[in-house]
Amino acid sequence: MKRYIVVAVTILFLPLFLYAKDTCYSVALLSIPKSSSYVLKSSMYPPSCKILDISNMLSVRCGCFDDYSKAHNMLKIFSKKYKGAVILPTYKSRFKRDIHITDKQMYAVQLFSALPTKKIRDILKYIPKNLRNKTDVVRLKRWIVGYYGKTNSKQEAFKELEKARSNRYKSAFIVIYHFTIIQKNQVKHKKISAYMQSNLVVKANKAYGNAEYELAAKYYKKLLLSGYKNSRLLDNLSYLYGMTGEFFQEKKILKMYHNDTSLIYAYAYGAAKSNRRTFYKELKPFIINDNNGDLQLLAGYYFENNHQLKKAVKFYKMAYDNNPDNKYIFFAFARSYDIIGEVSKALKLYKLLLPRLKIGTLLYKADRRRIIELGGSL
Repeated sequence: MKRYIVVAVTILFLPLFLYAKDTCYSVALLSIPKSSSYVLKSSMYPPSCKILDISNMLSVRCGCFDDYSKAHNMLKIFSKKYKGAVILPTYKSRFKRDIHITDKQMYAVQLFSALPTKKIRDILKYIPKNLRNKTDVVRLKRWIVGYYGKTNSKQEAFKELEKARSNRYKSAFIVIYHFTIIQKNQVKHKKISAYMQSNLVVKANKAYGNAEYELAAKYYKKLLLSGYKNSRLLDNLSYLYGMTGEFFQEKKILKMYHNDTSLIYAYAYGAAKSNRRTFYKELKPFIINDNNGDLQLLAGYYFENNHQLKKAVKFYKMAYDNNPDNKYIFFAFARSYDIIGEVSKALKLYKLLLPRLKIGTLLYKADRRRIIELGGSL
């Protein structure tokens, strides 16, 4: 009994023993070695938290309190989400320093890290099929690490995290994925024969035609890594990258092919069709400098789909100014007045376009129908 009393008293007065004038109490959420392949980012944590450089570790610490009870109240709040959170004494001076995060990074979900006791192909088999296509298995020093669902969007990362946790990986968490390091350490694919390449082409095109996009992307990536290249493969893969928001992967292809316009359009079309939130942020330089209006047309469609009509009109007009002879752009320009309620201007443009269209085509029918709906004469 006496021993338990001593322990209880020690715990009760522990905050007093730890406290010094140049220290404060803070809540530690997470710590990782500096040698890790990823870095922490303060924007992923509450505003009261900072990333501190402590010895050979980077640590997320929240609050700097002279009063232990205030730190304890914060711990109660954070421990609901961060199960391993603890109160630790921290030098006050550490909170005055800023940790600068390097570029070329994005969000990813870390599924696992393990010692390489198994072969890579056995580890890949263990990953559920619905996660496997978007997972990179990476060698980092003595460890094998699985990163899933790389994305530029924090919100998308949380969606991928939910998916990972509902598929076996209950302890998965979001990290900043350093893709320059990952590329260096990524497990390389072996070269495949021409016969296997032709089989992959058939499988990839079949999956693409059946809208099995993740499976198609998997086959196209294998073909690209094996050295097989043609314009259709690259266009289809770019479109799929756009659908899934993998702009960092698309940039590799664009770098290889000197920003080929057909590849940029394929990615943009996929991103606009899937309504990716990062569409305009990623493609803005290409859209602004687009001379044929195709990307501006997609930008107009994207903003209209997101009910940002002023921006939609702006890009439809920009596309028309660059390429007034394109019948699809002309129709979109007419619609730009239509959607903001300027009926007379829209009707005038619809009428100007109709004689230029081939009778019986879908565009002809759409244009003719709109003229009638707006009360115009044919």
